[in-house]
Amino acid sequence: MKYIHEVPPHLLNGIENFFLTYKKLESKEVVSEGWLDAPKAKEYLVNSLMGGESS
Repeated sequence: MKYIHEVPPHLLNGIENFFLTYKKLESKEVVSEGWLDAPKAKEYLVNSLMGGESS
């Protein structure tokens, strides 16, 4: 899959809930900012590895 719209919404909700709950159990506060497509995720990772800001 390359685009987020290809993933069933109930699966996205389950994944999001898993990670939010996992962090909550570690007494960490996190906020979900939603889902992005693979190309945007790759851009974010490349920028992070190069020490830059993600847009």
